[in-house]
Amino acid sequence: MWTLLKILLLGGGVTLTTQTVDIGQAWVLLTPSEPLNVVTEGAALYISVPGLESAGSDVLSRIKAAELRYPNGCVRARLVGVDGKELEMANRSAGASNAETLLILSAEQGIPTDRRFAKVLLSAACELKGVRITWQNYSM
Repeated sequence: MWTLLKILLLGGGVTLTTQTVDIGQAWVLLTPSEPLNVVTEGAALYISVPGLESAGSDVLSRIKAAELRYPNGCVRARLVGVDGKELEMANRSAGASNAETLLILSAEQGIPTDRRFAKVLLSAACELKGVRITWQNYSM
């Protein structure tokens, strides 16, 4: 019950890119205007990937296409805490809505809720073009 209340009061998303960006093998640095907070251990980065329209308008078809084009672990992130300590993330799943297809980057063991992050570094073995990135500070 406490977790649900925290999500309702403190949960939300932060857009990290106001314009689209390309992510390749070189690390891309994103610096949010305020440190990113964590409400639940399932907090994650969401990367909106264009170009999967050919897979069809069906949400499940686009998720499958994203998982094939971007296999687990091909996109990596390093969150740099305000204390300088780093936490690694990787794409471990995909998702979709009627409007977009998403790669979901999460930490293998979850993210401690007492951490705050000042920087996000991203790189990809599978090049991403024209993407938008959002931080979601919770997951159910």
